[in-house]
Amino acid sequence: LVVLVLLHPHSNLVVFCFPPRWYLKMLQCYHCRQWFHEACTQCLSDPMMFGDRFYVFYCSVCNQGPEYIKRLPLRWVDVVHLVLYNLGVQSKKKYFDFEEILAFVNHHWDLLQLGKLTGTPVAERSTHLLDALNSYKSRFLCGKEIKKKKCIFRLRIRVPPNPPSKLLPEKVDSRVSELKKGGGSKHSHKNRSAS
Repeated sequence: LVVLVLLHPHSNLVVFCFPPRWYLKMLQCYHCRQWFHEACTQCLSDPMMFGDRFYVFYCSVCNQGPEYIKRLPLRWVDVVHLVLYNLGVQSKKKYFDFEEILAFVNHHWDLLQLGKLTGTPVAERSTHLLDALNSYKSRFLCGKEIKKKKCIFRLRIRVPPNPPSKLLPEKVDSRVSELKKGGGSKHSHKNRSAS
């Protein structure tokens, strides 16, 4: 990990992580836009997935107290995108058999922190995953498109999924003062993500 000591845009001296790279599991403060390694934060109760930006995070400086984090909801297309990105980062392969994708999802079900999707029975997951893979041709490439097996898939562009911007707070300053009251910690993360 590389750590820099810089002037924070909203206070005095503070430590920042560098360089910002998605595959290093980093959070970006929504207010000051600085990046923090997963290991350098105090608010996460579960390990992050590679490229997972489905969080609203405020550093302790911007929140004027403990860090704040809230998990953003994921759709099935986001789950598939995140899984294919993680499989690609971990194995360096381009294509993945559907069974590999399904096995990864089932093995990492809790780490994916799926919110409303968490209650999906194991028997129904494959249907949702296949539907997302076949419905979002702009994100996913099926092997049959390039005359390979029809049950292998990859990302068209190997980048992490984008979180939904419409769910992020519009007025940052008023949101920060509201967050300070609530704060966020390792112990309250799961309770807050349900709200």
